[in-house]
Amino acid sequence: MKKVYAVWLPLLVMLGILSVVGFYACSGGGGGAADVSAEQRYGTVGILMADDPTDVYNHIWITLTDITLVPAQADGKEVVIFQSDGYKLDLLSLRDEDFLLTLHDRIPAGAYEKIRLGVSDIKTEGGPCDYLEVKLPSDKIDFEPEGGFVVEPDETIYLKLDIDANKSVNIHTAGNSGKCIFRPVVFVDIIKGEPICFWRHAFRGTIVAVLDTDLDGLTDGFVLERDNTCLGTLEIKLAEDTVIFNENGEFVGPEALAIDQDVTVRGVMDPEGFLWAKAVILGQTLVLKGSVDGEVMDAEGGYHTFSLQPDLGEEFVGPVKVIVYDQTLIRSGCDTQETLEDIIIGVQAVVAGKYDTQEEALKSVGILLLRGQ
Repeated sequence: MKKVYAVWLPLLVMLGILSVVGFYACSGGGGGAADVSAEQRYGTVGILMADDPTDVYNHIWITLTDITLVPAQADGKEVVIFQSDGYKLDLLSLRDEDFLLTLHDRIPAGAYEKIRLGVSDIKTEGGPCDYLEVKLPSDKIDFEPEGGFVVEPDETIYLKLDIDANKSVNIHTAGNSGKCIFRPVVFVDIIKGEPICFWRHAFRGTIVAVLDTDLDGLTDGFVLERDNTCLGTLEIKLAEDTVIFNENGEFVGPEALAIDQDVTVRGVMDPEGFLWAKAVILGQTLVLKGSVDGEVMDAEGGYHTFSLQPDLGEEFVGPVKVIVYDQTLIRSGCDTQETLEDIIIGVQAVVAGKYDTQEEALKSVGILLLRGQ
């Protein structure tokens, strides 16, 4: 991974706001590559968003309209990689894991010098700018990774837009104007040849195609159209250890997957841009973050239970009983396997699954342990 600090033009005083991510409204069409000749070769570029925690703000929302890659050559054509009528993002929803905004596989190979983002609006909640207008000096914001970046033919590169909210997002009132301005510091990570985990921030959407890559009649994967059309599609691959959870909270096989199903996918993106699913959940998914406040206990039916105290702002208030099955994935870090013995009182955890109103318990398909967080 190559990490470089961004260098911005004088007018780009608000650069840092662009490392934001959330899960809100999105409309409009996706981006596309510039017109090129038939001989043009292509690479794949993904845009990742990331953020560090802050205690100052509850939310920092921006509305993103487009992302464009600017070539290093003066006569080169700009490439729109993301486009929307307005995709509202919450920077502070991304505090512990990257979020994949888009993955585009038709980017002309070559050298690029700038990433240009379009922003139409910024709002905050909590902190010094509550109820004040946030001033945006330009609706187009450029930043330049030092040395630029190269898109190689038939290879995948990720551009991670990262911001430390505590150090970089310094929002303050602009004199007596009743407005606020941003004075951020931003850097870019260039990631190539590394797997990327997506456990905390799963992919939600609809299955638009079921794949049989071996032509053996078995489902090997599917194409996921993400829940906001401007985010594009992803090819999901299934492995032997992929777990699939149906609408009733039961573990099923790949044959249960079908076109037009709504699903949630957690997994690991390989260096070629394919998402290898660790868990696929059909229908609605409940995800709770909190701390373990009860020991793991045996229960009738051959499963185990423990008590989770949800964090403030989660969907539940007060302890929630979590059911753990033999098939439930227990992980930490990117994809480190853990056991029941690792679920100890006080550890932070993210639990995904289905809430059973009759049992008044969360049936878990996956548990991510957040040690040291």
